[in-house]
Amino acid sequence: MEKKKRTILKNNLDAARKSRKEIATQNAEIVREAIVSKLGSNLLTPNSKPDLQQITEDYYFTLVPTLSGYSLTYQVKTIDSDGMTLDMFSRKVNEVMKLTYNANGQLTSETSPLSRSGYVTKYIGVKCERQLGDCEEEFISGSKKSADKRSVKISYNNGIWERSFLINGRHKQEYRIYNQYGLEVYVAKYSNNELDSEFIRKGFRPDIK
Repeated sequence: MEKKKRTILKNNLDAARKSRKEIATQNAEIVREAIVSKLGSNLLTPNSKPDLQQITEDYYFTLVPTLSGYSLTYQVKTIDSDGMTLDMFSRKVNEVMKLTYNANGQLTSETSPLSRSGYVTKYIGVKCERQLGDCEEEFISGSKKSADKRSVKISYNNGIWERSFLINGRHKQEYRIYNQYGLEVYVAKYSNNELDSEFIRKGFRPDIK
């Protein structure tokens, strides 16, 4: 009887996850357009530069998942003329994760929230995020001693930045919307055109019927 209950519960949870994913996939484009509209002039575009000097050290924000997963809270740790560091907190990782940006608001190192061990990636230069066109990024991940390289294509359309690349034969696409500080308000990641994850900054999720 207990085994049957567990099976029913698992099936119900799987169905609920599938339903959330289908709804999120269906609404993703509408959600992105609504967030772009809400940001208005506070949107980062190819013609603007992240305005780090307007950020205060008490600045923080939270990205909330629309699918399964944990919220990610970001807190400014340090900021000066050389750039900025953010602390990132999640219930999944039992340590403070960090992101480091240079003076131009470009990411130079990050900790992945997908790993319980706090998987760190350091970029040789900067991460390919907002360099339009073809971009090659070089990085060292985790405990590796040598660097890997990745060819990335970056495009921009109506407030939305798209980053696409291949990993092990799978086509990866990432859609991001940034505010005037160059910080994420929206992130969605796809694998072979299937939505894997979507995060929306708290206070920016549109009410879609």
